Amino acid sequence: MKLKANYSLLNITFYASVLSLLLFLILRLLLVYSFASDIGGVENNVIYSIAKVLAGGTLYDNPEANNFNITQYAPIYYYLVIFVTKLFNLNPISHLHDIYITGRYVSLFFNLISVYLIYRLLTKNFYCEKKLSLIAGIIFFIHLTRIHFAARPDALFGMVFILILICFVKYFQSNGQNQVVFIVGILLTAISIFIKQTGIQFLIIIPAYFFLIKSYKNFFISAVLLFVFSIISYGVFNLLYGSYFFSNTVSGINNGVSIARIYDVFSHFFLKYQVLFILGLVVAAQFFDTKQDKEIRFIAFMSIGIFCFAFVTSMKEGSWINYYNEFIIAAIILTAIMFERISKSMTQNDHMHRIAKIICAVFIVLLLPNVIVQKLYHEHFQHLKESSILYANKQKVAQLLESKLLNNQYFLSFDDQINAMLPQKSVVPNKDLVPSQSKFNYQNFTKNFNNGNIRLIVKYSGSSVSTFMGCNFSNFKEIYKDDTFTIYETNLTDLH
Repeated sequence: MKLKANYSLLNITFYASVLSLLLFLILRLLLVYSFASDIGGVENNVIYSIAKVLAGGTLYDNPEANNFNITQYAPIYYYLVIFVTKLFNLNPISHLHDIYITGRYVSLFFNLISVYLIYRLLTKNFYCEKKLSLIAGIIFFIHLTRIHFAARPDALFGMVFILILICFVKYFQSNGQNQVVFIVGILLTAISIFIKQTGIQFLIIIPAYFFLIKSYKNFFISAVLLFVFSIISYGVFNLLYGSYFFSNTVSGINNGVSIARIYDVFSHFFLKYQVLFILGLVVAAQFFDTKQDKEIRFIAFMSIGIFCFAFVTSMKEGSWINYYNEFIIAAIILTAIMFERISKSMTQNDHMHRIAKIICAVFIVLLLPNVIVQKLYHEHFQHLKESSILYANKQKVAQLLESKLLNNQYFLSFDDQINAMLPQKSVVPNKDLVPSQSKFNYQNFTKNFNNGNIRLIVKYSGSSVSTFMGCNFSNFKEIYKDDTFTIYETNLTDLH
């Protein structure tokens, strides 16, 4: 009777979780096709850089010259999306929305693969019940931030993090005999830096773990290999792009710091993920249990290191709660493992354990739909309402701009999608960074403005903005106006 009751309880939780997964997947698919320029994490900047390459440009340019664009992130995600978009012969001015769709589908693909990897890690390596393992994967998927839905590197980074965990878990479970997975784990760790720069934390956390468990040989090998692989990878990209690779991916994220930012980010994270945060703290304590399996201690130590790194680096302007995503992944995996082990150790008289399981089941059944509704109405409702007619109007404006601009002439627009439609002609496209956060030198911008190279200005109709970065364009003449946009042209007559 007890086993049947427990089985029924798990079944109810499982089917409710699967239903929540399907509902959330529908929302995710609707968001893939949204005409919004940013469903999370300023994805328009990533799309801009992809569009620039599709238009014949290079991924990393001089951010202090020409059109002053910045490609903030490491290149691997860009490469993947560019490869797929080229298969379909997409170009920015005609197919910008399709480029967004491609990037969002790529992120969704990595999210779903991550669910499978969590499921496989729990079932194959820790022998967790299959339904419990899938519930853990579903909780991960539904709690992803909107930044992970967007066309950004975060979804790929999270997936690679899970692969790193799998490699090192396999290594520890082989009692150090499986050197292949050890090397693969080190390679993936080095690669993660070139997906998203925050991967640099693993270069410290992983060797530190080996040092703390007094595995000095592995400490030395991991530290040396991570350094060598990272330097080789950096050298390759530096050969491809020269100093612009460093200036974009390192100087480009130098947005300034603020201690108050730490509280702002953490408070938002805590309000959204209170339960997972508390569970993460509890299960992370497994690292301090020297009798615990090395693989458990490894995941626990990773979660501690990731949390500390996220907390400290969240002082950077532009940081957000996605910094804590890998901590959440580790917390969910460890919680599922601990829950499985506690369940197996239960006896006939473990009434408190049964009550705890009932509470957990009810909590999950009620929580997941609530998270979905919160994301729909408080984060994405406007994204789903974005107008395709407005998008078509932007294409019309972009085509008009293209017809008027000569070589070495640019336009200044305050619309992200118009910038991405003509990526090599749009001046200062990253307006979330410039000039408020960027530390680059923009003397050339003023020079280009004064000599007429910035020929056209695109504003939202009715906007009173007449200056940008100290340059005044109030004397530009109006040449086009519709219900949404107004285009102005410089009065200089000596344009070349």
